[in-house]
Amino acid sequence: MRLVLAAAAAFSIFACGTHPEAANTVGSNSTGSSSPSAGSKVKSVSGAVTTNATWSDTVNITADTTINAGVTVTVKPGTTVNVAAKPTLTIYVKGTLDIQGTSAAKVIVEFS
Repeated sequence: MRLVLAAAAAFSIFACGTHPEAANTVGSNSTGSSSPSAGSKVKSVSGAVTTNATWSDTVNITADTTINAGVTVTVKPGTTVNVAAKPTLTIYVKGTLDIQGTSAAKVIVEFS
């Protein structure tokens, strides 16, 4: 399965039980400007994503994130995206978020 979001999409992600209208609400998908640690396959993401990026392995979304207009973030099959468990975390997609999971190599979004 492949999910592509482009231009002017925004998602609010709520930690389980914190949204007044839905106990387990998830506005799916994650984005952000990535900063990999030296020698690490884990990327931490927050703030503005200003250049094209490819996410693989493990990505940690740590705060509100925006994919700027004209920027594409590609999430490779088999990637795990960890979203910080904050009362709300907003991800704005002004560019393109291309999630490339397959039935054999899913993209997993976890909230921690």
